Amino acid sequence: MWLDMVLNAHVTEGRKGSIGPSWPPAPSTSDRLKGINSHVLCSKADITAFIDQMHVAQSRHPGVTRVSVRTFIDRSERTKMGPQWDGLKVEGIIPSDHIFKGAPVDMVYLGRNTPDRLPIKTVFNKMLKTNCAQTKHDRPDPASVFSKLESHGYVLERLSRSTSTLQTDLEALALLYKEALPVYMFEITSITLMDLLQNDRNIFLVVRNNQHIVSSLIAEHASLEIDGRTVSLFELSDFATSEQVFGNHQGYGLMTALQLRAIRMIREICDDEVFVYAEDRGQLPAVVRSSYNAGLTLVGALPIHVMIGGKGDPTLHEGIQGMETLLPVAWLPGSVNAPASRDVLALHDVTP
Repeated sequence: MWLDMVLNAHVTEGRKGSIGPSWPPAPSTSDRLKGINSHVLCSKADITAFIDQMHVAQSRHPGVTRVSVRTFIDRSERTKMGPQWDGLKVEGIIPSDHIFKGAPVDMVYLGRNTPDRLPIKTVFNKMLKTNCAQTKHDRPDPASVFSKLESHGYVLERLSRSTSTLQTDLEALALLYKEALPVYMFEITSITLMDLLQNDRNIFLVVRNNQHIVSSLIAEHASLEIDGRTVSLFELSDFATSEQVFGNHQGYGLMTALQLRAIRMIREICDDEVFVYAEDRGQLPAVVRSSYNAGLTLVGALPIHVMIGGKGDPTLHEGIQGMETLLPVAWLPGSVNAPASRDVLALHDVTP
């Protein structure tokens, strides 16, 4: 029975990076307690044990101002639990049928913020509605996205440790990230980028124009061991686009092309037994639109989640200086359970 097969799921730590699939949850950047549960929750007893573990973890780290964890759970049990789990709120839901061969399992984002780290509700609701509206149009044909890229003289390529200009490229990338994200959870340097390159499963994609790197994406990899079977987890993270193209149709077109190419490459590596997701900045609706154009589905919102600040950001404040809401979007291959915009709004008590 599939429930027995996955009950003893085990999560292994990625070599480098920010995905952080550790259990029990551990302190992370931006004053968070973070982790991915190492067991699939299949019964009320499993859920009770999970909540007890969370209480212990929080008592050991009383200084954190945000808890953000993920867990797999049988869909019927998730439905019974509802949106509140003894102080933890369901913030996002990723249907995981494709991982469990059609079995009804979801990966659930659970979170809790201290009172001094709560968003202004009216601002948060407006932001979420605006971003859900980005998913109400037809997605472009991928071929047209790449054709437009080429017509503007852009070249998309993958970086690796064998790239002949690697050191120069990493130094240029570090400057690009500093320009695009002057406020970030940690400093992105050529050294930290080289560390990420040590994991051969991480995918570095860049877009060049006249040999200069103008846009970048890193698809960061980690592994989850489920009953001896390795399932890959890819986060399409660390987007950066040069100021010269950011904010126009070319800038967001570049981002869509990078995501499309990354998803295609991941499928070639992992078939369909893979989680592909991104966590987009809620303050930038065009970023969510780009993810949607690349085939990803909006699955929730993580309020006041991390410290990020970009050049030319809109003046949309959620109540905490420098702290931002991220909107998780996920590639859901063939899923009939993919959430609609109204489901995401309902999850956060926002009137559709």
